[in-house]
Parts: sequence; structure tokens; C-alpha cells
Amino acid sequence: MSFSSGISSYNFHINAAYTPLVSSLPHHTSIYHEWPPEKLRPKLPDYISIAAISPDEKDGHSHDHHVADFPQVLMGPPMHVLEGDRLEINLSNHLPATGLSLHFHGFEMKDALEYDGAVGITQCAVSPNDSFHYNFTIDEVPGTYWYHTHSGSLGIESYNAIKGPLIVHPMNSSNYLKAMMINQEEGLFGFPSSLGGVGIKSNALSYGNERILFFSDGSLTPGSISYAHNIGGLNPPASKNDDGFIVGTSPYDFGTCNGKLREIVHVMPGEKYKFRLINGGSMYAFRIHIDGIQMKIVAADSEPVIPYDVDEVILHTAERFDIEIIIPQSAEGQQFWIRADTLESTKQGYRNGIRAIMNVGGPDFSFQSSDDVPDPVENIAQPSTLIEERRTMNCNSIYERKHKGDRNQGSCLQITELEHINTMTDSHHVDAITTSEVHTVDFEFSPPPQMAHFVSIDGGLLL
Repeated sequence: MSFSSGISSYNFHINAAYTPLVSSLPHHTSIYHEWPPEKLRPKLPDYISIAAISPDEKDGHSHDHHVADFPQVLMGPPMHVLEGDRLEINLSNHLPATGLSLHFHGFEMKDALEYDGAVGITQCAVSPNDSFHYNFTIDEVPGTYWYHTHSGSLGIESYNAIKGPLIVHPMNSSNYLKAMMINQEEGLFGFPSSLGGVGIKSNALSYGNERILFFSDGSLTPGSISYAHNIGGLNPPASKNDDGFIVGTSPYDFGTCNGKLREIVHVMPGEKYKFRLINGGSMYAFRIHIDGIQMKIVAADSEPVIPYDVDEVILHTAERFDIEIIIPQSAEGQQFWIRADTLESTKQGYRNGIRAIMNVGGPDFSFQSSDDVPDPVENIAQPSTLIEERRTMNCNSIYERKHKGDRNQGSCLQITELEHINTMTDSHHVDAITTSEVHTVDFEFSPPPQMAHFVSIDGGLLL
């Protein structure tokens, strides 16, 4: 990766590789050792085959990136760009038998639709042993975005890890400069440097007082196999929530935060941080909760909003929230669970999700490896506060709304509670804030031989 005045340039070499999965976990953690309960979780392998972004060419020659840092995570490198700059990405496809592309989720791509990456709509797939050069101006609202492939299921039996955070920083952003220095000096994936504050090492996911949390569901069944199962009507029953709505059409196998089964997020007591939350998964929504920490929502899907205090947020696939949190001074030296639970019915016994750890340092805090950080003392399965007691943003559950209302505790808040802040005076200008409504659209796909598709609006008749 390189950057110069007005240009951010990346070389993405797509390769198949094996990366640690269960073998990446320390023996002392309860993640996937004790939680979820053994009878409720699939057996995960020590290593998993992935299609991922490599810092090296297929021939093994280095391209200014550290080979040792790949592949250790199930995601691509974070990208940081400045509004108004040009983004250049040279995508080289070294996969043996599948085409692909890159899509920049949330970007309007004004005057640059040919680089939108939707195969069959705005571009052709990049064939094996071929390359494509993306080159366009960042004409977007500063905020939290992400990138991913947009070419259907990969035609190889590997997990698709070609995705990652994409942050657009405002002009003259000090956090952008810190992130770029890390990328330039420490490698594309961001080895630790000393730019994250007193005693805290930084990388392209952790810089200044900002942290990126990229959540994603994961499957042991490659997309090409799932596609064949779907055609043959071999998929298992869909997972539903307590309202009876489908929340996943494939079984939940595992999930990651920042490409890891056990991510450690380092912070300092008494400090205020912005956490950029992204659901980069393909199937499941997540209920995001940090033990003992109140969240202040400051942006939704890259758009700034009037700050709104909640206890947790629900992130559906591809959605993003920017939240601000304040670390209590009394939390020094402690660890807190960052919980991301699926919306599957707890009444039916589901206990699926993701766990990361927020590690609070102190004056004498020195960098710890992930293995050195202990699990929080709080129960990994259930926080001390019940769902019924929490204020939940982006909640569309009729069951949850009624349950919280009956107890006169907590709140099930729809996204329309947030009010947009217009900070733009140019092409992004919004003349007025208009009222909005939330409606549900439920799709029903019948297996062969019918192969029928039905749609229900707001729980009405299937049409």
C-alpha cells in the first residue's frame, strides 16, 4: 500500500491459502472451548481454507508488505482514504477457477459506476490470472464503509475472506494521518506501532481514539457447495427469531471480529473512543453489547446523526454504526466482553454469536499479546443485564417490543428514532429532514421442484 498527496494506492493479490481457526485460540479461553455449549455448536477445524487478499504475488516476490502477517485473519486489510482523494486498487486474481470483483459498500460511485464491482451489472468478473485497475475519486460522505466481492459464490471450496473495512476520513483528519503512517510503516495489515496513545500499540484497526470492529458470520460450507445444496433442495431448515421471521437460511457455524475468533481491543481508562461497528457478514444480524458500557450513536450507515444513548445496537448484514463510549476510570486493568449475538430464538435454545474482549490498560500498561489477555470474569454466555432491561437500537421485533413494554423496562427502538445531521453543502446536500417509516419484507423461497418465490409485506399474505 502506498499513499501520496491526493492518491491512495493498494495492490490486492487474491490467493487461496490455509489459515488457523480453532488453533488460533489460547487454551485458557472459554470461546469455542466452553461457549457455545458443545451440543449447540459445530466442530470447527484447526485450520480453514480461505480465498483472501495476499500481500505477495503468486510468484512469491514481496510487494512492500510483510509475508508473516498473512494469512492470520479471515478478512482483508482495512483501507483508509481521504474525501476528495483518488483511490487506486490493482486487483490481481490468482484463484484457479473463479472470477471476482470488488464492491465498495455504501459508496454512491457518482460518475464512476464502471468501478462499482457488481458483476453482470456494472462490470465483468476479473478472470483467473487476470487483473483489473480500480481508479476513482472519493466523492462520499466521510464515514464507515466496507468492501467485498460482488460476483456471487466463489467457484472454489474456500471461505471468502475478500472483504474488509473502508474508512473515509474528512480532510485534514489527524486519525487519517495516523492510520496512513501505520499502513505505510508497518505493512498493509498493520503490525503494532506506537501511534495509539500512551502504552497502547496501534494498527490500521486501532489508531488514535478510534477502533474498528468488523463482525462477520462464517460458514464451514463453501459458497459453491451451498449453491449446489440450494439447487438440490438439500439446505437444512431456516433459523427463525422469536417473531417467527427467518434470520438465517444456513446453519450458524462460527463468527469473527476483525477476522478472528477472539479479538482483543485495547483502550485506556478515562478516555472517550469512537468504535466503528460493521456487519460484514452475509447471513446473520448481530446484537452488539459491551458489558457495563453505554453507547452513544453518532452515525448510522456512514451518515452523522444527532447523538442517541442506548445500551446496545442491532447490526443487520452490511449495516454500520459509529458509537462513542467512555471508559470508566475504575475499569483500569479489567477486561469486558464485547458481545455480538445472533437474533435466533433463545426460546428454542440457540446460543450463537461472536465474542471479542475490550482490554482496559493503565499507567504502567505494556503491550500484551492476544494470548496474554485473560477472559473477562463476567459470564461469557449472558451479561448481568437482561435483554428486557436494555435500550436496543435498530430493533424490529414485535415480540421484544411487547416483552419490554409489559415489563416497563428497556426499549425496542426502530432506526427511525435517529435524526440525520446535514453536514454537507455540496452534491451530498439534503434540503430537509423528512419523516420515514420501517416496513418488513419477508421472502419465501420454495425448494425444487416448485422453485417458487413469494414475498410478504409487514407480515401480510405471501404474494
